[in-house]
Amino acid sequence: MWVQVIMMVIQMAMAAAEAAKQKKAAQAAAQRQADQVQKEQWAAYEKAEKERKDILKKGVAKKRAKFGAAGFSAADGSAGAIVQGMRTDSAEATFDDFSNKKETVDASMSAIQANLLEQSDQANRKLYGQLGQAAGSMAGSMMGGGGDGTSASSSSISTPIATI
Repeated sequence: MWVQVIMMVIQMAMAAAEAAKQKKAAQAAAQRQADQVQKEQWAAYEKAEKERKDILKKGVAKKRAKFGAAGFSAADGSAGAIVQGMRTDSAEATFDDFSNKKETVDASMSAIQANLLEQSDQANRKLYGQLGQAAGSMAGSMMGGGGDGTSASSSSISTPIATI
């Protein structure tokens, strides 16, 4: 009987260790996925930002050339206000794009973390179910028989009721 109990305990420990190993592997995979998503989204943001800055530089250069050809300085008066307006518009667009990209990254990270949490909960439920079954099996084998040919029910003692 004790050999069976020890074997069941060993099996339970091995199952728990395997579940923990699978949980860590799932967490590592989810973290790699989250890192990759974040890296891709920020790379796209940086590319778009570089393109926006290039467009702004070209636009400012064109406006300055146009004002210069008309005899105006791009740093003075209306011409300066137009160039400054272009820069302000670009800065606002950059801020809006950054905010949107950050929200997208945060939403992706939240979804990945929620998925990981669900997987972890499922693994824990599975492990606890296996442990419960093993404990029930051990209890049943201990209650059902001692392994020496006697059963727990044959060793129960019945006491007669005393009459007065």
